[in-house]
Amino acid sequence: MKWENYALSFFIGAGLVLILLLWIIPIENNQEDKKSIQKIRELEHHNQMLTKVNAILDDKVFELEIQADSLRTLLIQDKEQITGLKQRKNEKIYHISRYNDDELFRYFSRFNSTSTTDQK
Repeated sequence: MKWENYALSFFIGAGLVLILLLWIIPIENNQEDKKSIQKIRELEHHNQMLTKVNAILDDKVFELEIQADSLRTLLIQDKEQITGLKQRKNEKIYHISRYNDDELFRYFSRFNSTSTTDQK
């Protein structure tokens, strides 16, 4: 009879432990699942916000690239103008360097050999 009491108390204790484990573990799993779901929702919300910010930044990058292209075009035009001006300056210097003394005097004094008295 003693053996039967031990076996009965063991089975009752094991049954209680089993019932408690089956009842407590799902509650903990439920809480972990709720925490996981909440964390997933927060991450999804942050992901959506970052996607919106990324779209805004992409638009700004596109606008800045357009501005950079227009500035490159202006730079090319300015370089062409500078090159043209330098070429004209060098041509003038070349022509002036070939002048003789009288031509240099007339060039720098803006002296004209035609008489102004004949003009009316």
